[in-house]
Amino acid sequence: MKKRLLLIVTFFLLAVLPANALINITDMEKYYAIGDEISASVKIVSDMDVQALLTAKLLCEEYEVTYFIHPLDLKEDKKTAIEIPPLKTSDRMIGTCVVDFYINSLIGAEIEKKWTDSFEVTKEKIVEEEIEEPEIINISGKETEEAAADDTKEENIYKAWLYFIVPVMIIIVLFFYLKFKFSNKNRFNKGWKL
Repeated sequence: MKKRLLLIVTFFLLAVLPANALINITDMEKYYAIGDEISASVKIVSDMDVQALLTAKLLCEEYEVTYFIHPLDLKEDKKTAIEIPPLKTSDRMIGTCVVDFYINSLIGAEIEKKWTDSFEVTKEKIVEEEIEEPEIINISGKETEEAAADDTKEENIYKAWLYFIVPVMIIIVLFFYLKFKFSNKNRFNKGWKL
């Protein structure tokens, strides 16, 4: 009797020990039309060996369904990848939805929970349009030539200043270097007796 009680207590303590898991969900689309398939894949990393259940539950504004339950045998620091079977959208799902993923131990204790970003289920497929920058059309060719000429003039002025300033700076630095190099020969120590 004592062995059985000890075994039950040991099993209970092992089952109750808090396990942590990290759930990564693949990106999902932002819009689904009726009849499209919602699919996702999940990667799980646990911090200890544990047997658990992965549950996927779709939650919409006026509809919810648990559509996937999968047993897991998680190993410490090993990545487990699960492909969730696709779920076909219906008219009961119209609105904003999310998919919740739960990992529960076999005795029901919640190990981890994560949900997807919200997405919309609509009657028709919504395609996100790329915003294009307006194209600037120049009617007169003279304006383009003048603008190019102004840019060229500015570049030439900048280059001229660089070609003038750099040599002048080099000459000034050399002048001061040579002046102080030859005029300051050991004057500091003259008169001091050590």
